[in-house]
Amino acid sequence: MPVVFSLDHSQRVVFTHATDDVTMPELIAHSDALRACFASGEIDGTWAQVSDFREVTHANGVSAQDIRELADMNPFPPEVPRVMIAPFSVVFGLGRMYELLAECNGDRNAIVRTVEEATQWMAERGREIDLTLV
Repeated sequence: MPVVFSLDHSQRVVFTHATDDVTMPELIAHSDALRACFASGEIDGTWAQVSDFREVTHANGVSAQDIRELADMNPFPPEVPRVMIAPFSVVFGLGRMYELLAECNGDRNAIVRTVEEATQWMAERGREIDLTLV
């Protein structure tokens, strides 16, 4: 499955990792799984999220309407800092669209191209996260 996540309890960070050809059903399944983590109390609003899309080769059939739907179904509370790393133009563009739509909902997120930028963005929001293993 090209979209997976792991929970780093010591840093209180959800690390999402996507590879290959990402589809809308996979993105929805990812969002649903995270929603379940919130519902169960496994994670809460004190966590952060780092999404690594550096290995995504294509976003198969993911449209602007799909991005709007994903932004609307975001399971994270608005105060949770979330950053997505996407160096390739197509995925970066879709991520930027998501970022703008999510901001309308009051979310704190960013789309960046490098791990260094992600680290800096999180630090500026008071989250010192070790991304050396990302």
